[in-house]
Amino acid sequence: MSLKIKILLIISLFAVIFVDSFIKMPAYDTDTFWHLKAGELISKNKNFHFTDNYSCTAKGFPWRNYEWLSEIIFYITYIKGNFFALQILKSIIIMITFLFIFMAGYEFGKNLFVSWIITILACKASQHAFTIRPQIFSLLFFSIFLFLAVKFQNSFNTKKFLFIFPLIMLIWANFHGAYIIGLIYFLMLMVFYALKRDSVKAKSLFLIFILSFLAVFINPNTYHAITYSLYWIKDNPYTRTIVEFLPLRLDIHDSYFQFFLVFSILFILGVIIKNILGGKFEFLDFIFFFPLMYLPLKSNRHLSIFVLGISHLISGNFSYSSKISFKWKPLKFISHAGSVILFILSLIYLGNFVKINYPFNKFIMEETYPKDLIEFIKINKIQGNVFNDYGWGGYIIWRCGENLKVFIDGRVKLLYPEKNYLEYLKVVNAKKNWESILNKYNITLIILKKEFNFLEIFKKLTNNNLWELLYEDDLALLYIKKDVQNYKILEKLKEKKLIFPETYSFLLYEGVKLIKENKTNEAYKKLREANLLNPQSAQIHLFLGYIYSIKNKTDEALKEWKRALEFDSTIQSAHYNIGIYYKNKGMKIKAKEELKQELKINPDWQPALKSLKEL
Repeated sequence: MSLKIKILLIISLFAVIFVDSFIKMPAYDTDTFWHLKAGELISKNKNFHFTDNYSCTAKGFPWRNYEWLSEIIFYITYIKGNFFALQILKSIIIMITFLFIFMAGYEFGKNLFVSWIITILACKASQHAFTIRPQIFSLLFFSIFLFLAVKFQNSFNTKKFLFIFPLIMLIWANFHGAYIIGLIYFLMLMVFYALKRDSVKAKSLFLIFILSFLAVFINPNTYHAITYSLYWIKDNPYTRTIVEFLPLRLDIHDSYFQFFLVFSILFILGVIIKNILGGKFEFLDFIFFFPLMYLPLKSNRHLSIFVLGISHLISGNFSYSSKISFKWKPLKFISHAGSVILFILSLIYLGNFVKINYPFNKFIMEETYPKDLIEFIKINKIQGNVFNDYGWGGYIIWRCGENLKVFIDGRVKLLYPEKNYLEYLKVVNAKKNWESILNKYNITLIILKKEFNFLEIFKKLTNNNLWELLYEDDLALLYIKKDVQNYKILEKLKEKKLIFPETYSFLLYEGVKLIKENKTNEAYKKLREANLLNPQSAQIHLFLGYIYSIKNKTDEALKEWKRALEFDSTIQSAHYNIGIYYKNKGMKIKAKEELKQELKINPDWQPALKSLKEL
């Protein structure tokens, strides 16, 4: 393989990884926002330790920040360029992470083609972790750690590693609590070399482990950082109920399990092929495989660690087999041709990205959070203690500061005792004494997500004499308690003097609501206002088309439905509506094409199936 092809292949690899991680949205998750708030507090107060003033359940409790370096970096990046800059930062970190995974694989097997494929697969399998939270720094440090571990195994001079590894552990321990995985990996390496009876490397590793273990104590929280990391290894209420901490589901339809299975098979297959082709059978490789395999089985969030941890071993084993096979010239040609094909496919992928009218803007960034509800709260100067969805707590803190005191957020164990989380679950499921828990913390507001998880508490609040529905949109509900504290707000509600947000999403919600009430003229006005605020919303164009069709302005309706597909090619019912338009015009071929496109998006949708049969 020529040097030019190698360079082009490497460049294309990291261009694809950067773009792929960049377009994964949303870029943030439920923890992003309170991490930003922590970064803000540390940066402004020049202090790592402070007490909580954002919750009603843990107010005054010490708030420990074990990931303070990550939080400062996130906050400074946010100040410089908002969420767009954070997305760029995230993509750069992911790209560098897989640079080290690629180098570790190449160092282990010296085959660019194999390392390219395994790195891309590892990137795809780890995408669930591509969010703006300290966890991405753990992926970065673990990849550096793996690369250096491979260098250590291939090195005769181990003294130079005595200070590199402890330095990495020192930095890692101040970025994210998963540094403990690095310490565990050291133990696996020690066992590996002890069983190989390589006393020189085993002793070096023992010394490195001791220095690295001592290094993690150099942080603002000293030994608390160790106890915090160890807490997540044992069973607790959070690991039993929070989705990312749940064990991997052994379901072939689950994408996490599919990647787990693929990498497990690749590892075992690589070891078998290497052994068959006369390579030395390294059964000791399983010393790394089985402990790493246990991690996702314990908690699905660790799938990325498992994938990264064995990728270089897979690359090495398959590279060994290719070294022997490539003595046969046709296979050597296939390798070279395959490299060129990979480069061309990379260019096609990048070209498609450039063509996309990428909707990465202010409207997309908060689409899964109650931004309109929070805007309503801020406009009307509503304050108080709020019972909220666990996943929205950090967002409320970020947007409202100390004006709304949340019940819970993602700072579990960092701040909240276990009993607070158990109380949260009781209220959500409307268990016995749920109202007494709300009274205990003087809850005057309840923010619910429109999801099945909140069905029980929603039933209890409906037609409840103590609670009044104050606000509703397509995402969230806001209830207010009928008591003296809320007298002014309740009076405004009664007199219809509350101010509602003039955001595109709220206007869209109001417009759709008016359509259901057969108030098409009023609905049209709301949707036109929404369209002015966000002309790229596919949903707005879809419903504008619906109104035009009701008014028999079918040509105008067609234009709106086509506009909807320009901004979202997967939006449901747009192709169907266009198909019906063509059907009514007697254009059967075009009608069939549109209905088939609709069924690709929604295969079981009966109206589309029925209309297609009629044609």
